[in-house]
Amino acid sequence: MVASSADSRIELRAFTVADFADGHNPLEGLDDPSRYLRSHDPERLELVRRNPFGRKSDITLAIVVDDGKVVGRLGFYAGPGPAWARERRVLWLSGFYLDAAYRDSGAGGMLMLRALSSQCDVLAAGAPSPNLEAVYDKIGFTRMGPLHRWVHFYNASVIAGKFVRLRWIQRTAGATAWPLLKAYHLLRRPLPAARDIEFHPVTQMPLELEERVARSDSKEAFRRGAAVWNWVLPFTRAHMPFTIYRDGKLYGYCLLQHYDSPGGGSHHLPAMRIGALVDYHVPDDALTADVLRFARGHFARAGCDVFEVQCRHPNMEAFARQSGMVRLGGYRIFYRPRSSVNFDKDRQWRFTSAVADMTLTGVFEPLGG
Repeated sequence: MVASSADSRIELRAFTVADFADGHNPLEGLDDPSRYLRSHDPERLELVRRNPFGRKSDITLAIVVDDGKVVGRLGFYAGPGPAWARERRVLWLSGFYLDAAYRDSGAGGMLMLRALSSQCDVLAAGAPSPNLEAVYDKIGFTRMGPLHRWVHFYNASVIAGKFVRLRWIQRTAGATAWPLLKAYHLLRRPLPAARDIEFHPVTQMPLELEERVARSDSKEAFRRGAAVWNWVLPFTRAHMPFTIYRDGKLYGYCLLQHYDSPGGGSHHLPAMRIGALVDYHVPDDALTADVLRFARGHFARAGCDVFEVQCRHPNMEAFARQSGMVRLGGYRIFYRPRSSVNFDKDRQWRFTSAVADMTLTGVFEPLGG
């Protein structure tokens, strides 16, 4: 417990999976004005309890409390181990939030130090603030990646909306830019196409994919596959999983997602409907062109304004560039292993945007803060 003033005391409270067993809720009675505890309400707690990689002794939530009011939080989810140490587990950091009034109180450091006390590797991903990035660097996280965001525009008005603030000019600029955007895409070199490739919508991933992914290219940094997605999919309507068949045989999978973005933010983006290729796996790198083509066509039919894929994958990025997609930013990845044995931080590991708790995007609405 840390005293911050004569009449206000800040304390860190940490909870394990076991603390929420049998319907018990140790969070009752706390004042939560920023709704930081929504990730551990009765409905969302099932995600914690059903985690196939979790243990009852695992930490699942750390909060900062000031006189009964929750002013900060950091969530935790156990995930599968890295490619170089499959026997280990990784602890995903999820949703680091701290009330602005407490940013100089040391509360943020308390939360991060609690994360480092875990006996697991620790992994964080997303778009943290510059201040949080500096914290990750200071306490010994290694930067992996970053991911590269590749964007395809279906709607020229979205491009105009980024640079023009007046709506009537946006509409005029969008109408003018549309023929240019269409001509731009028509002039791009077509992507190579394989024969006998089929995509089938599913609700759960076939378990035989687990072995297929486990035998995959060792360049993949953190394992995913059926065990991860069959845990997450029942809790989200945003994800659209597809199995991929080649010559009639199960060959891989891809996961799509679409959502409405209200726009705004530091980049002053317009409101738009976004389609994303969240995750994919095919043993033959050349077939990533078919995955890209399928996803782009799917979201065109769904009426999306923008399609994006975030990854670190040479073949997928080459095909994205060839098809005329534009590279714009991307998530950052921070990793702190308990042991660096067999971990080569300079290796060009492969990633998709399904890194750490980014896998759970679509399960939770923004927590606020």
